[in-house]
Amino acid sequence: VDQLSSQVEDNTIFCLLGHNGAGKTTSMSIMTGGLLPDSGWATIAGQDVVRDKAKIRKSLGVCPQFDVLYSELSCWEHMLLYGGMQAMEHQQCEEEARRLLSCLSLSSKAHQRAGYLSGGQQRRLSLAVALIGDPKIVLLDEPTTGLDPDNRRKVWKLLQAQKQKSTIILTTHSMEEADLLADTIGVMSKGKMQVQGTSLELKQAFGTGYIL
Repeated sequence: VDQLSSQVEDNTIFCLLGHNGAGKTTSMSIMTGGLLPDSGWATIAGQDVVRDKAKIRKSLGVCPQFDVLYSELSCWEHMLLYGGMQAMEHQQCEEEARRLLSCLSLSSKAHQRAGYLSGGQQRRLSLAVALIGDPKIVLLDEPTTGLDPDNRRKVWKLLQAQKQKSTIILTTHSMEEADLLADTIGVMSKGKMQVQGTSLELKQAFGTGYIL
């Protein structure tokens, strides 16, 4: 990542669009504190991602590029575990778990161990885990990878509703996804932010194409 500069407004969806290897996941890793920047700085809700890492994680929901689930825990147990990490009351946590699992068509799999879920089901569970407790900031690294069109649309609908409660930053290489979801799109290539704006602004400026 080279001299990446951007600002995301509260309760919006910001989409990092780019091909594989563009620098999207590296950027997300810096925001979560998984990687330290060689230079420069980044803040989330006014807190520095290096100095205030512990504070930031309390208000952060993350769906990484590759699912990080406990194979022996069920979907329901995952939701209660991560809801507890968000300091949710037990009854509220159970209600929210039911809602999210239903929205993502996982209700019938609620008591199935994660290790026995299909790849698409694991992806949806990872997203549900990231959203429980309505974290202030949600970071989603290619959240719809491996999903069929029907489940992809369900995820899009859920995220459009979620931005009323959270600020969402997601990465994708799908132009359709970025166009549908994002309030602001940043196009990355070779580790740099090449262009940035709303979908309409980018279409008006580069309607005939843009060479990366």
